[in-house]
Amino acid sequence: MGSDEVSITRAGGGGFPSPAAVRRALQTVLDPELDQSLLELGLGDDISVQEGHVTVVMRLPTTWCASAFVYLMASDIRTALLALPGLTGITVRLPGYVAASAIEVTVGRGGTFADVSPGEGSGRVEDLRRAFLRKGVLARQARILDAWPRPASRTARSAG
Repeated sequence: MGSDEVSITRAGGGGFPSPAAVRRALQTVLDPELDQSLLELGLGDDISVQEGHVTVVMRLPTTWCASAFVYLMASDIRTALLALPGLTGITVRLPGYVAASAIEVTVGRGGTFADVSPGEGSGRVEDLRRAFLRKGVLARQARILDAWPRPASRTARSAG
């Protein structure tokens, strides 16, 4: 394990998680701004599973992404993977990211965003998460409504 990796170990039960199970779990992790799966965006598709230890390499589009967003995504990766039976460890890597070490270590031990950026406060990132979740729900609802068939206008109905 390199200096930019952190592993969490928990007792596994039964067999190890399969790569397919890992991908299914990661499919639920969204980019907070784009409301799309990290896998669909190609940000977290470098995945390895060895004897129950899952390593996810998240390659960000820029080295200067907002640390709150990166923390949210890395933490959500950890949370999604912790639900898998047979898991023995998790490593989330952020190669090339300016605050990689701080976020990797903090997420690896289950810490909060305040541990990454003490001056930012612990509640602000959760407020941010809630705001982006609301935004995502509203965006999905708008897409559904935009696709919904519209009734004929009153002038078209009265003309017939």
